[in-house]
Amino acid sequence: MLRIRPYKYKDANAIPSWIKDEIEHAFWCANLFKYPLTVEDFENKRIELDSKDDSIFFTALDKNGIQVGLFSVMHFDYIINNAHLGFIILDPNFRGKGYGQEMVKLAVHYCFNMLFVASVTLKVYDSNEAAHKCYKSVGFVDVSHNKKSPVFEGEDWGTWDMIITRKKALRHKTFFLH
Repeated sequence: MLRIRPYKYKDANAIPSWIKDEIEHAFWCANLFKYPLTVEDFENKRIELDSKDDSIFFTALDKNGIQVGLFSVMHFDYIINNAHLGFIILDPNFRGKGYGQEMVKLAVHYCFNMLFVASVTLKVYDSNEAAHKCYKSVGFVDVSHNKKSPVFEGEDWGTWDMIITRKKALRHKTFFLH
């Protein structure tokens, strides 16, 4: 069982250790942070995003209060009633055990029940198959595939735009965590 709470400065200490290489770093942040990630770089970018009223960062904790993940809710669009998830990352020690899926469900639950949006979107690189599969398991569907562009060492990566709507979440039981 996971819970989420607003991000605290001390949470940044764990994040650099969760990123094992440059590819994983690019998957996580689309190179919006320098590699290797430092706590200072993370905090500077987070503060920049917060100053635009464009993001809220959350920390996911396991039942013992151990930090297992991080994500942000960002790009609120009140005209189309949408929020966007970004910077989704999980401690590698907790991957492959359903924690990522549960964390994304909590993020979606927050967006629908606290922000009262009608839809939640995210982007994922097509080469990040594990994340794409995780988001689909929560109920996100592919909306469009964006053409490939150089992201990492000249490799072309495409992105999937994904969405989940409130109705889809209800049918997919995203609101009902076990």
